[in-house]
Parts: sequence; C-alpha cells; structure tokens
Amino acid sequence: QIVLDANVEAFKEKLFESWEQIPEYFITSAETKLGREELLGWIENIQSTKK
Repeated sequence: QIVLDANVEAFKEKLFESWEQIPEYFITSAETKLGREELLGWIENIQSTKK
C-alpha cells in the first residue's frame, strides 16, 4: 500500500506540472477487484445524468 500511495502521489505531482486541476481518478485492480464498486457507481452516475 505504501508503494501504491507513493506512485499515485508521484503521478499526481507530474500531472500538476501542466494541469491546474487533475480529473477524478480511481485506483483499481482486476486481480483483487479493488475499486470496482466505486468505479461502477461513478459510471452509473454519469450514465444517469446523460439520459
């Protein structure tokens, strides 16, 4: 988890070099299904606002 957090922070710092605000992001894993419900909920929310 510590390595993951460090990688995410490094990625965000790199994005902030050229963006004022970074887009919403999700940490997911196909292996452990981490973040699956959060991502699916976000997709469902987006789809419902487009109808």
